[in-house]
Amino acid sequence: MAKLEQAADRVRADMSANEAALAAVVGAEEVARRERDQAAARYYTRGRISALLSVAGSTSNASLTRLQQNVFTARNRLERLASTFDPDEAREQLHSRLNIVGASMTEYARRLGVEHVQNSVRLDLANLTVATDTDDGPLPLPRIGSAANWIGYHLATHLALHRFLVQNTRPVPRFLMIDQPTQAFFPSDAAKNSGQVVKDADRDAVLAMFTLMRDVVDELSPKFQVIVSDHADLEEEWFQDASSTSGVTG
Repeated sequence: MAKLEQAADRVRADMSANEAALAAVVGAEEVARRERDQAAARYYTRGRISALLSVAGSTSNASLTRLQQNVFTARNRLERLASTFDPDEAREQLHSRLNIVGASMTEYARRLGVEHVQNSVRLDLANLTVATDTDDGPLPLPRIGSAANWIGYHLATHLALHRFLVQNTRPVPRFLMIDQPTQAFFPSDAAKNSGQVVKDADRDAVLAMFTLMRDVVDELSPKFQVIVSDHADLEEEWFQDASSTSGVTG
């Protein structure tokens, strides 16, 4: 047993020495492989450089002139594209279109008889609201009292925006849905249920609203429709026939 154990120890020692020698051989082979890969990469890069230099050396003056012309053309195109992104130009384009919308808003607000329409009505993009310009300065919508005024300014704004979008063939839905725009003119449940406005002034205001909607629809026909859900029931023939002959539906 003792002799066998000594022999086994010698075998184990030989195996350990062999494993160490094998690991050293594998390590050397890995180092050699990396060096071959690096050498191949250097040779490949050197070949690409040589090919490029040979082409550049054989390039004619005509080719160089053509390349220079292409560079000049590309720079001019880049300058034209950069000019289209000029923030000052974009701001001017936006203000120009807002002025067009504001002119329609002013006209419609005056037809509706809302208050504080002195000079012009416009969209205030900075505060995301409607403002009217007065002799004392701009007056934003939150500072204009009464529900009737708010409804009138909102209606004028929506119609003006849709008019501009339709006339300029913009990709937006071609209809406007309005729910109870005359609620400020029905002071009692009895009047609301009957659909008849009690006061003459209120009736005139309601008639002006529906007349404006009818006129805008007629102007933009057949590219625009206004759908109204409301209690109002005016006697005018065109109002009664609106559901079948006009874009204004009651």
